Amino acid sequence: MQYMLNEYNGFRKKTGYVPISNGTGIHSGSAVFGTVGSTDRMESTVLGDSVNVASRLEGLTKLFKTSIIISDKTQELIKDKPFLSRKLDRVSVVGRNEPMDIFEIFDYDEESIKEAKLKSREEFKNSVEIYEKGNWSDALNGFEQCIQIFLMTPPRKSISTVVKS
Repeated sequence: MQYMLNEYNGFRKKTGYVPISNGTGIHSGSAVFGTVGSTDRMESTVLGDSVNVASRLEGLTKLFKTSIIISDKTQELIKDKPFLSRKLDRVSVVGRNEPMDIFEIFDYDEESIKEAKLKSREEFKNSVEIYEKGNWSDALNGFEQCIQIFLMTPPRKSISTVVKS
């Protein structure tokens, strides 16, 4: 979805429209899928705790200004897969008693943003750990260093833009 949205936003920019964004929350677990209705009207839905959690994570994408947030349970399942991710925070979502770690998947970011996230990955990880220990000023210093890495990373055209140019 994110690859296609990036391509579509390239088209929107070229034609004078504002790019759009979407957020995706992913959590792994059991769910119930069902279809109800009659011959005139049918509706399918999913129910369960994992669906609720995924919906809450989707809501957090706006707060964290990222496209994809996954739970620690999902991160554990994909840890050996080639996804670029970084831990964002430990949160408590509505409807759950236990807090969970959340992660950003950033494979689909623009190339310059992805490059800056990779360059700042270790500093960001350390800053999150310091933040979780309650050492706010040191965490803030670390996050500010991450921002400096972003400011020093020049914008680059994405591969799809270069190929089409």
